[in-house]
This record gives sequence, structure tokens and C-alpha cells, in this order.
Amino acid sequence: MMAKDNFDCNGLLLILTISLIFGFDAIITCISFSAFIYSGPLVDYMTLGFNLILIGAAATTIITALFSPLSEAIAGAQDYALPSFAIIASAIAAKLSTQPSLILSTLIFTIALTTFSIG
Repeated sequence: MMAKDNFDCNGLLLILTISLIFGFDAIITCISFSAFIYSGPLVDYMTLGFNLILIGAAATTIITALFSPLSEAIAGAQDYALPSFAIIASAIAAKLSTQPSLILSTLIFTIALTTFSIG
């Protein structure tokens, strides 16, 4: 009975509202990131790119929520490396244009390696 007395409906509503807004923002951000990186000859891979970026953003958010010493910490997809990833994607697509089967795997590996190396 003690837990029922401490239940705060207003706090729960606030948390759910903020979560919905943040989730909607994360989806829009991931769509724009994938459109920026997977443009031109890579447009066929945009859906897969969106899924990978969304999974990465979700993993970042969950890890931050679980392990951050700050209870108010919020994390998500960051845009500081976006121009670099777009240039790398364009260069890989141009260099491997004769071998289209290698473009996607090379791009995913390069972005993952860069992300794990520099954050």
C-alpha cells in the first residue's frame, strides 16, 4: 500500500510527454541524418541507414540513462560528425562505383570504426 500512496500521476504524465517529444525529435533527426549521408548514389541504402542511425541513437540513450551519474542526463544522435560522414560516404561511393556490392559494407564499417574510435 505504501507504493500506491507515493504514486504521482502528474510526474508520470510529465515523463511520458517529454519521452514522446524526445522520441519524435529523435526520429526526425535520424531521418535527416540518413538523408544527408545516404544521398546521391547511396539513396538506395537510405532506409537501412536510417535504421542503423536510429538503433545507434536508441543505444546511446539507453546506455546514458542507465550509467550516467546525472539523473537528468539526456543523450541522442549528435550532428558534429555528420558532414564528415557525408564526405566519407561520397568518397567511398565514388571510389567503389565499379563495385557496388562493396559500397554499403565499406561505408557501415567505416562509420562504425570512426564512431567507436573518436566517439
